Amino acid sequence: MGTALAVAAGLAIGKEGPLAHIGAIIGVIVSHMPHSYFRCLHNDVYKRQMMSSGISAGVSAAFGAPIGGTLFSYEMSKPNTFWTFGMLWRVFLSSCISTFTLSILTSLQQDAPFSLSDQATLKFGKL
Repeated sequence: MGTALAVAAGLAIGKEGPLAHIGAIIGVIVSHMPHSYFRCLHNDVYKRQMMSSGISAGVSAAFGAPIGGTLFSYEMSKPNTFWTFGMLWRVFLSSCISTFTLSILTSLQQDAPFSLSDQATLKFGKL
């Protein structure tokens, strides 16, 4: 709660660290869900994979770059043995979804959302 409020207040703590932390927390919370759909995620390997997906989603939302978020997550988990090639695509997909969701929410704040002149929705990365 404190990290979310600090980022929302615009304090001088940076964006990428707290958003990566928030993403990791959300990934771990999803893997702890008690519903029957999430029972397959109650494994330590899947918990680490969900945490990596959350970290990459947070970093890619901070910078607007899903490839950068994926590579950051890969670099942070490099010494671990749970990283697989199939996980790379899942982490990249979560990064793309977070970047696209942030772009949609940003375009809704404008006066004329989804206008023809608004290209921020489909742009991955900042210029």
